[in-house]
Amino acid sequence: MAGTVGKPLPTVFASVQGPVVAVVEKREQPDAAQFEAQKADAATRLRNRRESQVQAAWLKQLRETSKVEVNPALASGPARPEGE
Repeated sequence: MAGTVGKPLPTVFASVQGPVVAVVEKREQPDAAQFEAQKADAATRLRNRRESQVQAAWLKQLRETSKVEVNPALASGPARPEGE
């Protein structure tokens, strides 16, 4: 959306608080190298977030569909020493 510095944009935006008119305060030329670095960083953050969501959903499904039975003979047996 292009605009002229000091002039409002031609579109009025709707928000929860009511209509919003945006005014261009400053225009900058894009830096391709900086954009690529930020793009890669954003992609990594999004991928990590999605991986966490998938893992959480998988664990939730496992908990909801699993049945755990406690074997009393093993549960009350002597504790094993550490390292075994």
